[in-house]
Amino acid sequence: MSGEHKHTDFDFQQVEQLIKEGKLDEAKRSLAFFKEKEDKSLSHRTKVTLLKGQINKAKGSLDQALVTFQKSLTMSEELGDKLQIAKSLDGIARVYSSRGIKDRALEYFEKSLNLFKEIGDAHDIAWSFWNIGSIYCKAGDLVKSSDYFELSKQFFEKIGDNKGNGQALYCLSAMAHDKGELDRALEYQNQSLIHYKKVGNTIKISKSFIKLGFIFISKGDLNQAQDYLQQSLEISEGIDAHHKAWALVGIGEIYRLKGELDRALKCLKQSLALREEFSQNQDIAECLYYIGKILLQQGELNQAWEYLEKSLGLLEEKNNFLFITGILLDLISLVIEQEEHEQSNKYLHRLKLINDQEKNMIINQRYRLARALILRDSPRIRDKALSQKIFQQITEEEIVDHRITVAAMYNLCESLLDELKAYGENSVMLEAKSLAKQITSLAQKQFSSLLAIDALILQAKLALVEGNLSDAEEFLEQAKFTAEERDLGKYIISKVYAEKRNLDDQYDEWENLIKSNASFKKRLEQAQLKDYLYEALKLARVGKDHKICE
Repeated sequence: MSGEHKHTDFDFQQVEQLIKEGKLDEAKRSLAFFKEKEDKSLSHRTKVTLLKGQINKAKGSLDQALVTFQKSLTMSEELGDKLQIAKSLDGIARVYSSRGIKDRALEYFEKSLNLFKEIGDAHDIAWSFWNIGSIYCKAGDLVKSSDYFELSKQFFEKIGDNKGNGQALYCLSAMAHDKGELDRALEYQNQSLIHYKKVGNTIKISKSFIKLGFIFISKGDLNQAQDYLQQSLEISEGIDAHHKAWALVGIGEIYRLKGELDRALKCLKQSLALREEFSQNQDIAECLYYIGKILLQQGELNQAWEYLEKSLGLLEEKNNFLFITGILLDLISLVIEQEEHEQSNKYLHRLKLINDQEKNMIINQRYRLARALILRDSPRIRDKALSQKIFQQITEEEIVDHRITVAAMYNLCESLLDELKAYGENSVMLEAKSLAKQITSLAQKQFSSLLAIDALILQAKLALVEGNLSDAEEFLEQAKFTAEERDLGKYIISKVYAEKRNLDDQYDEWENLIKSNASFKKRLEQAQLKDYLYEALKLARVGKDHKICE
């Protein structure tokens, strides 16, 4: 050969592969080479233009990418090349998706999917289903997103694409996790890991270990969670700082749940240092958020407020509405506690603007939960009644994020106890007991030991208030057995032991209260139920675990 290079479709595919691997400089050099070739045909220029759009998109130059994809679409339509038209439409959809313009993204993804179906391109059909699933995921519609990820998985299985199959299963796991279907999430994630191991993708394997860690955190199996997160730390060391930072977040969350807050804070600050080194604002914001949560649990309310505000400021630059609304919900809870009523209404107004703009079920539930918290803090009886109604509605709705449902349940229980304290009606006690059973049922459905223990302690305290000492003892025995069997750490086990010890120490007092037919108000104060619910809510109120479907 004379050294001349004749371009082929295979050459273009190589450039496309370089883009997918993130080797953008190399892809750009290859593209420049193709651009200078003698072939000036419309077909050649269309392919070059499309690849240029993909490079711009990968670099984050969204305005340039959109213009380039629209140009390649016009050229493809002139050429009558359905595959290039479909890829151009897909590129435009990806830009709109990155900008958070979900309706336009969905419109273009569906157009490209229809063309890929006409052509019979199974690989691109699979990724089109995945992309549409991702849009519904961002919209908080976990049912539709799961349906499309399932379709994506089926096509990847047909063509034997392990990498694609791993990604589809990863997202199905994420959807199940958000809905609180923890065993299903675990099953999908283990299958995803198998496919990533088949292709030897170390980064994806590390990501799967992190996801498994967070699933086991939700289940309450903290030792198993730590094993997976430690494995991720080890394989990502020196290879991927991003996943190392996320593994440290997970380990920090384990220490937080165990009550070892200083160790949790140390892990989070290590993660923050890694992220600040790479100047990724969204990742930095997420670390600041978790540090704020720990400070909140430590009772350092002013510092927690400062960190959550910093996190919010960084995220608002990116229009990451799902994360922003989670922080706003936490900020509203915090400022209510500090009796900063004007500030809580300002945060609620910002949340409402996002809710009005976004068609997102998760954001909608967060907005209504926040509104209910503010209404309950009002001195007006009508507002308190409305807040209770909103809490009730959320608990009865389909679970779109199990953490929101759990928070609504705890807050509804607190509202019912306030009502019981004020009016002493047995019907209210029956409602509170029924709700505690619902929380226990949800914990069993999720296979979440941490939630199960909190629900069992809640049932024990309600049994005391009702005057059933033997039931209270039985519930606490169940909680003790669960904590020891799952080896949940000193903090959780000591919490259960403390409740049992309190009951033993106060047994005679409780017998006297019951014999004297003491008021519900006095019994509620003796049981310290309000304080217990406050602590349970602090542990349960975590608005985000980690990135999904990206």
